[in-house]
Amino acid sequence: MQNTDAKKSKENLRYELSKILPRAQVQNLDNIVNTKLLSDIRSGKDLALYEELANEQIKRLREGIESSLNITPIKEFGTNYAEFYHKPIEAFKKLQAEQSGQIAGAYERKELGDIDLVWGKVWRDEKGEIQGYGLSKILDKHPEITPEILADIINNGTLKRQKNEAIQILKDDYKVVLKSNWKGEPTKNKWIVTSYEAKGEKGSSISSEPLTKGDDLPLNSAKDSTTKDAQSQINPIILQSNAHIGSGILGGMVAGIEQDENGNYTFNPQNFILGFLGGAAASKATQAAFKNPKIKAKAEKFATILKIQAKKDSKMQYGIFKRIEQSPKYGSKMDILGAQNCNAKTLEFVLLKNKRIAVSNLAPQIAQKLGFKYPNDVHRTIQPDEIIHTLTRHGADSDLVKKSRQKAVTLDEISKWMDYADNADIQGLSKDKSGNEVLVSAKQLDNGYYVVIEQIRKGQNELSYKNMYFENGIVDESVVGRKIELAPQLPPKL
Repeated sequence: MQNTDAKKSKENLRYELSKILPRAQVQNLDNIVNTKLLSDIRSGKDLALYEELANEQIKRLREGIESSLNITPIKEFGTNYAEFYHKPIEAFKKLQAEQSGQIAGAYERKELGDIDLVWGKVWRDEKGEIQGYGLSKILDKHPEITPEILADIINNGTLKRQKNEAIQILKDDYKVVLKSNWKGEPTKNKWIVTSYEAKGEKGSSISSEPLTKGDDLPLNSAKDSTTKDAQSQINPIILQSNAHIGSGILGGMVAGIEQDENGNYTFNPQNFILGFLGGAAASKATQAAFKNPKIKAKAEKFATILKIQAKKDSKMQYGIFKRIEQSPKYGSKMDILGAQNCNAKTLEFVLLKNKRIAVSNLAPQIAQKLGFKYPNDVHRTIQPDEIIHTLTRHGADSDLVKKSRQKAVTLDEISKWMDYADNADIQGLSKDKSGNEVLVSAKQLDNGYYVVIEQIRKGQNELSYKNMYFENGIVDESVVGRKIELAPQLPPKL
């Protein structure tokens, strides 16, 4: 059999090629390799030839696209990934992954024709101020800008032409600058130089000074990773450690995002839910709210601020945020964060990113008693919908808490839901209003009791947080449904 690692690498390579090359060309590569190196397949030595042939095919494809569309990329900007012509979202992501090169004609606008996106270069001058051009500068200066935001500005922004041929596109709080020259020579297409805040940020030097022949512009030092494993395409967003960066990112206050007298920003989840999401307490309502581009963009902006602050104050928390971003939302490949890493800050990030997470694995003997088919790999998960439901129903500003005077549930307490559940006096099985099977845990306290509800998702092999609340009085065993005796929870498997 073919070497496992080589076989996997070849499969990954083949998948990447299938997104660029026609199916017949990918199949042809297989045929050529299997014919020429049939004797070496057993050891996986065909992979090098496969890569060589693949790169040659891709080069020819790009040259063919450029010829048929009459594209003339600027040589100094490096490799032109022509397969992303008129594909702005994919073009942005490609350059972010490669961190080099260009896509001639990534964008198109009726009044301007094709617009090029280049990776460019970014640096700091002696004053520490950001200098440069292209997408690299945009992401360094404004890490909150997403492919969708940039495409929206270019497609729908208001045009403003400068005397020196620079073109500004203004929309919302942003201004994108286009140029039609390079080192003093005219270019066929307009290309994106930079982006900055339309209000309060200096940018006149960008729009008034052409890039001259004296600029030191080494480009395209990185190798094209089109044929690399898909995971190598993921690159972290470049962040700046600046305590006051929120003032540049937010461009206007948002419900739940509050600024103190020193200019620092904090996140109030309760106000975020009630004001920003419009009190969305149900799963469908939450998802509908996050489909609103403005809501999603503002949430992404503050998530970026949290990352910046964490990178400055807590490398560990910053690492947790990155793991959340990179983890799948479902399935056995979800990253198990660890109970010790689930805190209020973690859940703030989960809310802003609208991302469900796996915190730990349930002890196998508990999972077996609850009837899971695969008890050795049951995730304990939590998702934004349920956090929002709890804070809306049982948080500090909820009507129920105000009327009943029961203790309000905080985000910090939700983050410790497993501790509350595992240290309960009584537990039982019940059904929620939708007929889903749930595990209910309750414990008597000095001034009342608490209840934690977790949904038993056997199809997903998950025990998922659903709700928790505090109540006045003495706990009645009937609150947990059919009582069940579970063995003490072992330390979670990380």
